[in-house]
Amino acid sequence: LLFGCYTGLAALIYSQSRYGFFLSDSQVLFLLGGGALALIYNGLLHRLRQQLADLKYLSLAQIAVDLALVTLVVHFSGGAVSWFWPVYMLISIEAAVLLEKRRYVVVVGLFGSLLFGSLLLGEYLGVVAPVNMPFVDSHLHRDSLFLGLIWAWVAVLNATVAMVAAFLMRVIRFENQTARASRERLVQFLDNANDLIFCVGADGRFLYANHIWHDLLGYTAEDLNRLSFQDVLAREERGRCLMAIQAALTGQEQGGVIEGRLFGRDGRTIHVEGSVTCSRQGDEILAWGICRDVTERVRAQEQLFYLAHHDSLTGLPNRMHFVEQLQNSLAMARRLKKQVAVLFLDLDR
Repeated sequence: LLFGCYTGLAALIYSQSRYGFFLSDSQVLFLLGGGALALIYNGLLHRLRQQLADLKYLSLAQIAVDLALVTLVVHFSGGAVSWFWPVYMLISIEAAVLLEKRRYVVVVGLFGSLLFGSLLLGEYLGVVAPVNMPFVDSHLHRDSLFLGLIWAWVAVLNATVAMVAAFLMRVIRFENQTARASRERLVQFLDNANDLIFCVGADGRFLYANHIWHDLLGYTAEDLNRLSFQDVLAREERGRCLMAIQAALTGQEQGGVIEGRLFGRDGRTIHVEGSVTCSRQGDEILAWGICRDVTERVRAQEQLFYLAHHDSLTGLPNRMHFVEQLQNSLAMARRLKKQVAVLFLDLDR
């Protein structure tokens, strides 16, 4: 598309200049046909890349078509005196991006230099009719010294760009693979943890939850995409927990405490306690929470409290329960400046 726009603009400028438009109708049709073919091919390839991913040499074929188009444009823009030859280097960079093996990139660079050299040789031998530019000496197409120097210059630059681009892409791919492997290990570690680990954004929406979270609460990944953290919190505990998350998101506190009840998809309640911290991903601040299921411990504590304050035989409140209630009532009466009455009944059988 860029080549087409540039060629059209150049043709318009030439047609309005004192030189006039210098290409014949057949040359224009040939140039437009080659450009249209390359555009259609690249468009279809981009659209069907996933379906054609198994084709081994698909990227090489794409690069070959691009090289042919560049050679065509170089020929019709002056051949040996064309200013389009640096585009060969762009194709070498494209090859470094598309092809993982460095030797393939070097081969593409050499092939581009070979195409350019073949074009120059064809013009020199008269096999290919040169397109003379009105403002350039036409004898340069037959000057062997000039042709040799321009080809050597383009070949050396193209090979250098190909090797440098291949090296840089190799480094980039290695860094990406290392980062991807590190991320996969981290995700595997989080998924295999025994604690509930989750991540929410600034709006409270879930961005991640590990396997134990899904297993205990019963929510699927699709469910979490529609839910926020407050949707799974008990109503009376939302304020405290959301305040801890908001403090982490704003950087006020790095280890906010979360303690409360979470509701599962089936309505059951899970008691959790944990902490929340923040991390930055680009411009977005995320809150990461890690919680432990303490439901059994809470139930055990409630059972111990009940046994300590109730008679094991009758289930009635015992003396300890009475003393605590009396102390609380007396303290409230002193604070409110009121009185407390105690009724004692002696039941005889």
